[in-house]
Amino acid sequence: MEAMKKQFIISLFVYCFWLSLNIFALDIPLTIQNRETLAKIAEPITSGIPFAEGTLLDTSRLCILQGTTQIPAQFRITAKWPDGSIRWLLVDFQIDLAASSSSSVTLKTETTPISFTGITIDNQSSQIIIHTGTSDWILTKNQFTIGNNNFRVTSSGITYTAIPQTETWEIEESGAMKTIIKVEGHFYNGSELFKNNLVGFKARLFFYRNKSNIRAQLTFKNNNSFGWNYQTPGPIATLSGVQFGTSLLLSGGSYIFGQGVEKTWDIEITTSGGTTLRESRFNEDGSLRVGYYYPRPIALASPSYYASTNAWGKIIPPITSAGNMQGDFDLFEKIQRAKVIQQDVQDPPGKKGISIWGHLYQDITKWNDYGDLKWGGGYGPLSGNHYDWPYSMMLHYLRTGRSEFLDAAHVFARHEIDFDLYHTNENGTAYNYQKQWESRPSHDSAGNDFGPGRPSHSWCQGYTLYWLITGDPRGYDAFTEMIEGIRQY
Repeated sequence: MEAMKKQFIISLFVYCFWLSLNIFALDIPLTIQNRETLAKIAEPITSGIPFAEGTLLDTSRLCILQGTTQIPAQFRITAKWPDGSIRWLLVDFQIDLAASSSSSVTLKTETTPISFTGITIDNQSSQIIIHTGTSDWILTKNQFTIGNNNFRVTSSGITYTAIPQTETWEIEESGAMKTIIKVEGHFYNGSELFKNNLVGFKARLFFYRNKSNIRAQLTFKNNNSFGWNYQTPGPIATLSGVQFGTSLLLSGGSYIFGQGVEKTWDIEITTSGGTTLRESRFNEDGSLRVGYYYPRPIALASPSYYASTNAWGKIIPPITSAGNMQGDFDLFEKIQRAKVIQQDVQDPPGKKGISIWGHLYQDITKWNDYGDLKWGGGYGPLSGNHYDWPYSMMLHYLRTGRSEFLDAAHVFARHEIDFDLYHTNENGTAYNYQKQWESRPSHDSAGNDFGPGRPSHSWCQGYTLYWLITGDPRGYDAFTEMIEGIRQY
């Protein structure tokens, strides 16, 4: 009897210990949509997943399941709750995607992850060598040459080449699934500097486990002052072309980068030196324009899961069981969809309603204005989107899972980060890192009709949520710059 009692106590202790490890275990289904007509093999996926306060303390017992099989994954904490538990997490993994279809995985907690080999980095004094598992990339620190390609700009018939500042090379994120290298510098023709030291470039290089191709974000910067506070305005940068293996600007034009303006291009680079420009632009009906690409796929949880975490405040998914009030809720949802889906637009008498794609379509051939809405309906001046369209679009994406909202969030966020955020610290204690929020006829003008920035018009929730969900570091750049601008103000 005593032996049976002792065995029962031991079994109860073991069960309670097992229960303590698994009582908070979560299975979070994630859906990945491939909207392209080509299949993708081991497609890199980066996605932000939130957690309720107190749910997850660290990343040591997380894994990704495809069916019942664990696949290699990388986890990075991006935000914490006041109690120290994880609020937002960036997840990196790779998955095969059939053409024009969806796939699913499960993020599982309280599970021992598998071990795997991945990216390794050899950071030397003169170069950085990245081993992805299938290829080696050598980055020489005194030059910026990737796959035999240089980042070059042409102005007044003279071509200038991007030369890095060797001390700015930075391993921004180091992981077995994904590694990001960042560098900054200026443009030179021989020893001649293009403009001044506030005109230059920033580059981020994305390396993925067992992938031969890499992704690059290349940014041209004119971070000069507009000359407020009795300062002399910095130079305007007028370019006739930008090259990185392929032309990044339409040929035959003159492209004006006013003070405080940046422009970023997404590039795919192969080991043989081939380059592909990946930009997202859409037709008037919201369909993808020929020659452009959808935003990269991400892994999406259910709207009810996002709402349950409270990680971005109160998110209410569409309501489907409201009795005699259901019609009112359905109308609210239709109003939101009408922003991005032409079929849900109701034409008022004597007028034709359009979605945001109809507004953006008016600027689809512009290299710089695509991403600005217009005041007063049809063909008014550009607005600057200072009412945080990236935030509302990203929020509705989380609420509904509709990819049209993600498309809009991507276009607005990338455009605003480049053109509507004033990227300089050269105006004393005012106006730095705030929003170009006044109306203007075009970004392609010297003056840009820039209105004084101020915190009341410098919302940055959209950039923050865009970064938390997509992992695009440009969103984090914009958020931190704007917070610094508000602090200085």
